[in-house]
Amino acid sequence: MILALFTLAFAAGRKPKAPPAPPPPAAQVDPLPAEIAADWADVAAANGVTTPSSLAAVDAFLARWSDHPELPEVTLAGVRHAELDSALDPFPLVAPWSAAAPRPLPAPTLPAPKLRLLSTRVHGFDDDADWLARNELSLGRTGDAPPFLHGRGLAWVQDGRVAVYRGDDDSQLVAVLGADGGVTRVFDPAALVRAPVVVPGDEAYVAQGVQFADVRDGVLFVVTAHRTYAASSGGQNAYVTAYDAATGALRWRSAPLVANAQDLAFVSGWIVAGYGFTKEPDYLFVLSPANGTVAARITLPTGPDYIVERAGKLYVRTYDKELIYAVE
Repeated sequence: MILALFTLAFAAGRKPKAPPAPPPPAAQVDPLPAEIAADWADVAAANGVTTPSSLAAVDAFLARWSDHPELPEVTLAGVRHAELDSALDPFPLVAPWSAAAPRPLPAPTLPAPKLRLLSTRVHGFDDDADWLARNELSLGRTGDAPPFLHGRGLAWVQDGRVAVYRGDDDSQLVAVLGADGGVTRVFDPAALVRAPVVVPGDEAYVAQGVQFADVRDGVLFVVTAHRTYAASSGGQNAYVTAYDAATGALRWRSAPLVANAQDLAFVSGWIVAGYGFTKEPDYLFVLSPANGTVAARITLPTGPDYIVERAGKLYVRTYDKELIYAVE
């Protein structure tokens, strides 16, 4: 009896056991990252090329989602913005006013081509398009590129690899294009424009514009010249200059008075340039791609305008002649 009473008293004094705590609420999935990802996908798809508008689009994206800098999409946008901004910021090209090869490129694997004259024809000053069509030639200035870079209009595109832009003040920019047609780097050739020697009174005649530009194997080749008398700039005119296409670092510069034609030809890994002007010697020059030195010089009847290689032949259009050379 006593044991039973003790048991009842003990049971009466115990507090009821607390129910188990409910499980914590499930974590709420924030839909915002998905929204950011979708927004970034739209921006990236619509702005695959580097232009001022694509830079503005990424800038706007970053402004919309600046409260979430830790999210991958926002980080990616910040990286892309930096890439675009860097690509669009013109890098100045340097121009030593002497023949120099500060960083020679690899030597060509083939010997310098020999050019054997096959035919000469007086063209009668018919238009360039007729010459190109009759010989099934192309200057390669085709394609499209982002327009109005840094307030300049698109002047021309070389084979989808390089675009040259020109401002109302005749200033120029040279843009290297990527495989998608977007700008990967912009270079400012302003230092190449005016030689250190200018004959007094000839200041208006010595602006050396970009005549030609192209990228081959990571090297940017630029032809700059004034199409007036070389004496006006002390003979410091009409160069081919080679730069690293990614950084703009100078690789070499040719001697002067080797290139004032509208283009270059790349033949068997070598460069064929042309120079001439009224009352000046007219030549084709074969230049080494390693350092720009002259490997061969061929006399022309008059100053060259265009030099185009096709199917083992070199077609040269001068002031009044059309010449065809076999490449040997």
